[in-house]
Amino acid sequence: MKSKKIALVVDNPYRDLPGLILTAMQLCQSGHTCYLVPLNLRDWEVWSLAPDFVLLNYLKKNNQEFARCAMEAGIRVGILDTEGGIFTSLDAYGVEIAPDDAVRRGIDCFCSWGPKLANYIVDHGWFTDKQISVTGCPRLDFYAAPWRDASLKASSYADAYGRPQVLISGVFTLANPAFEDPAEEARGVAAFLGLPEEQVLEWQRIEHAGMLELVDLSNQLAARFPKAAFIYRPHPFEKLSTYDNLFTKRDNLHVVKKGTVDGWMLRASALIQRGCSTATEASMIGVPALSPKWIPCRGFMEAPESVSIQCESAGELGDRLEEILAGDLNVPQFIQDNIRQITAEWFLSIDGDAHQRVARAIGDTLTGGSDVSLKYCARAIDGVTYREAPLSRRLRSSVRRGLGRSVHWSFSRFQNVFHDGWEQSDKHFNLADVRSVAESIQPLARNRSGGAWSNVGIHRAADVAEYRFGYLQGRAVAVTPN
Repeated sequence: MKSKKIALVVDNPYRDLPGLILTAMQLCQSGHTCYLVPLNLRDWEVWSLAPDFVLLNYLKKNNQEFARCAMEAGIRVGILDTEGGIFTSLDAYGVEIAPDDAVRRGIDCFCSWGPKLANYIVDHGWFTDKQISVTGCPRLDFYAAPWRDASLKASSYADAYGRPQVLISGVFTLANPAFEDPAEEARGVAAFLGLPEEQVLEWQRIEHAGMLELVDLSNQLAARFPKAAFIYRPHPFEKLSTYDNLFTKRDNLHVVKKGTVDGWMLRASALIQRGCSTATEASMIGVPALSPKWIPCRGFMEAPESVSIQCESAGELGDRLEEILAGDLNVPQFIQDNIRQITAEWFLSIDGDAHQRVARAIGDTLTGGSDVSLKYCARAIDGVTYREAPLSRRLRSSVRRGLGRSVHWSFSRFQNVFHDGWEQSDKHFNLADVRSVAESIQPLARNRSGGAWSNVGIHRAADVAEYRFGYLQGRAVAVTPN
């Protein structure tokens, strides 16, 4: 098969980067070149790279137009949901999915984490059997051998906190959003879901109360168990600074927003969560999950709660944690049965091969020659292919191109401009981040394949790719066959 250019959109590196690196390295084994593209620079990077294929992080109302334009440009489009494992309900998934049937039908492959979601979206007519591949999720491969060794190596910073470690997962993205102030976040969510703003504000109030309760519980437990290290890990889409003055200052209590959760989970003796999908991840690898049932939660998450040990009070939760740390806790049989069922239905299998299945699903779409229209991509990078693009934007773009100016040119400032805050963004990742993960994977992959695995190159895309249309400041990282 002729080598193709594949763009993999990275929603949040704090959660998604290692799994996509593993997928990119697998695609390189078939001779393809991959580009890890930051989500918040997607519209610049993808159009200027003009890849043969783009793997999007979901297909919702807010990226439907981008997907449509990519298809019109001749770029094949695939979907790998970044949060495709557990939902408050499957009906909630349908509220957010892209409503345009033509766009959904134009998707070349939809990689579903498990058969439960796959069956649901086919039964509702949103996608067809031919579009769906049940693959599992590549980021969960790091819970299986041999990739767990790569995760432990890449997250060696976690060893500095000592053992035993107790992981506490925050999931308060509405009350404590990383990228908007809470009022703006509430308005945006209400508009996106088509709900009354007051309803979303009530959810926000519930979340805020839950956040304070979980912080208080963390303080109590750290005082009761001074020899254990408590790691409070906010959700990837939470603002870290909010927690600065909420926790009691203790040597064994830490708020850490670093690395993907697998590195922490593989070191944890227990997980404490309320309504967070990390409970399923913990349970699948034998880490007991405790749920503080008294803490308010804005949406009941059946699957995580069904694999967690329910605790009615802080005292009871502390007693269960004491049993865990002493090695005396027996997980009830019904929870073990729930773990097996949920793994099969929602995650397919934790076998370390999800990245291979995703790579195979993408590869199966890459037949024939490239028919990507560079003319269309040149217009798309200006945003003028979007149906809602205003006339003023179209006119400015036409004048800029007529003057021979680059896509960075600003008429208001008469100079080249770019995304000044990119390096400070929570979604920032760089060459060193990708190399660190890739270097931990390479020897394990060679051993697993019996030596059949070929090493890959890791480069700044700007050093190995022809960015087009005057786009000079590419931030994507390229993963290339050697």
